[in-house]
Amino acid sequence: PTRFTERVLHKLRLPGLAERLVAARRRWPARRVGEWPIVYVNCAGTARLLPLLPSPPQRVIAHIHELATGLDYHLEERTRVELFDRADRIITVSDAVSEQLAAMGIADGGRVACIHGCIDPDPPRSPTPPSRRDLGIPEDAFVVGSAGLMHWRKAPDLFVSVALRSLRDHPDAHFVWLGGRDDDPAARAARADVEAAGIGDR
Repeated sequence: PTRFTERVLHKLRLPGLAERLVAARRRWPARRVGEWPIVYVNCAGTARLLPLLPSPPQRVIAHIHELATGLDYHLEERTRVELFDRADRIITVSDAVSEQLAAMGIADGGRVACIHGCIDPDPPRSPTPPSRRDLGIPEDAFVVGSAGLMHWRKAPDLFVSVALRSLRDHPDAHFVWLGGRDDDPAARAARADVEAAGIGDR
């Protein structure tokens, strides 16, 4: 019922009321959260939950993975300012993210430290990736691949566009995207583009 009411308020062009209802709905499960001396904010989007905590944390550590587009996507201006003003320490996952924050005027006072992401040297066994035979691709075919979530920020639409253009000059090439979920809206849109272009066999 709450979500339905939120949608109705948006349709009635009363977004302020809808946002207050959303905040109240999100605060409800947070009401049992006690007082914590340190809150670790992993990824920018998590910062949206900070104002919902019943007691403000004494210290905040922000672990930032996103570049400008991700920050813009996850954080409105007010939340972004609150996060970076409040954070005692900011950890970035790459030099590019550190440089992005510096360009935004955030890397000041020695609060920012870059700790590169890492991979376990002995990763657990994962499912065997599909072979060329599984995908119906000839052994000598040229293959262009991409991997990642099927999310608009990963640009599956651009991948389809590149495939379409490339096939004009290289009709024997194949294009493979590994990762993501079939029910993601961006995946459905990319698949529709592939079908509309008639390049499903590539």
